[in-house]
Amino acid sequence: MNNKGFVMIETIIVVTILSIGLISLYSSYNLILSKASTKSYYDNAEHVYKSYFVGKYLEENNYLNFSGNFKDVLIDNDLINIADAFDIDKIYLAKGSYSNITSKNFLLQLDGSTINYINNMDGYDEAKVNIIVKYIERNEDEVLNYTYFATVAL
Repeated sequence: MNNKGFVMIETIIVVTILSIGLISLYSSYNLILSKASTKSYYDNAEHVYKSYFVGKYLEENNYLNFSGNFKDVLIDNDLINIADAFDIDKIYLAKGSYSNITSKNFLLQLDGSTINYINNMDGYDEAKVNIIVKYIERNEDEVLNYTYFATVAL
């Protein structure tokens, strides 16, 4: 009896099933790694310190009664210089309950990465003004830019 054809087909089927399993494991693993690396860009010490500095500047100049994207509304040369020096893209001030910043009116002024940050945000203080700062670290080729977020409550 000649079983060479059967062994060949059986080998092809086993390799195909193993390949499908490995591809599904790789895609799941890749998704987990991408979520972990995105989470690591939130609230690191350097950006929390910079956000605290920006918050203190806003507090000293009585700008904490504003809510929304600060850079789009008010032009303050010192604040623009600080934003340029710290690679700040946007500054948001949020007050009141957490449901206020997850409302449609507040979310309409945000981009997708900021909405994702707010949904994953820890440490929102409803009794204080929360300063949410979005940083963009631009590379020379401008293809790969890194986005960081930090929140400080004053």
